[in-house]
Amino acid sequence: MSSGQAGAHLAPHDTEPRQGSRGPKTPGTVYQSGRKRREEILAAAFEHFAEYGYHGASMREIAASTGVTHAGLRYHFPSKEDLLLAVLEKRSTQGDEFFVGTIALSGDRDSGDHSELDIWEVISQFITYMRFSFDRPGMIQLFTTQAIAASDPKYPAHEFYKRRYDSMRADYRGALRAIQKAGVLRPEIDIEAAATEIIALSEGLQVQWLLQPEQVNYTATLEHYLTHLVVPEYRERLHQTFVQACDLAE
Repeated sequence: MSSGQAGAHLAPHDTEPRQGSRGPKTPGTVYQSGRKRREEILAAAFEHFAEYGYHGASMREIAASTGVTHAGLRYHFPSKEDLLLAVLEKRSTQGDEFFVGTIALSGDRDSGDHSELDIWEVISQFITYMRFSFDRPGMIQLFTTQAIAASDPKYPAHEFYKRRYDSMRADYRGALRAIQKAGVLRPEIDIEAAATEIIALSEGLQVQWLLQPEQVNYTATLEHYLTHLVVPEYRERLHQTFVQACDLAE
C-alpha cells in the first residue's frame, strides 16, 4: 500500500494533528484535545450557518476553516444535520444559563412561596438574558432564520424548535405565576397568553433590531410592555430594576 493510500485509509480517525515526536497521549489528554477540537468546529459551524444558512453551508469549508479533514469533521459530526443541531443546542444552552438559575425557582411544578427578593431577581435576570441575546447579533440571526426554516416539518431542526418553544413557554409561565402570586403581577393577567406574548415580543424585536438597530430601542420597548403587566405601585421599582440591570450589563 502506498503512503497516499495509507493516509486515505486513516482519514476517518484523523481527528487531531499527528504529534508523534511528543510521545504517546494519555486518555485524558486525548479527551481534552478531542473536546477542544469539537468546540472549534462548533464555533466555525455557527459562523457558517449564520452566514449561509443550513443548505448553503459546506461541511468541507467548515472543516477547512478549523484545520481538520472532511473525514475528521465527520468523525465528530457524521452529518450536516448532526452539526446544525449541535450548534443550536450549544447556543441555546449558552443563552438559557443566564435565566435558568432563577426561572427554576418558580417553574410549572413549583407551588412554593418565594421572597420578594427572589421575585425581583427573576425579573432582573430576565432583563440580563435579553441583553445577552441582543449583544450577539450572529446568534439572533442564526436562531431567527433557522426558526423560520424549521416551520417545515421535514427540516432537520423542526423538532428542536418545537421542544424549545414548549420549554420557553413553560419557563415563562412558571416565572409569571410566581410573580403574580407575590402580588407584583396584576391578578387579571392571563399567564398563558402573557408567556406567549413575551416570546413573540422579544423575537419580533430581535428581527426589527437586526434590520434597523439605530431605530429600535429593545430595552425601552420591553419595559413599556412589562409596565402594563405589573400593578401600579411596583412600576417605579420595575423601572429601577431595568436601569440597574442595564448598567451592570454595560
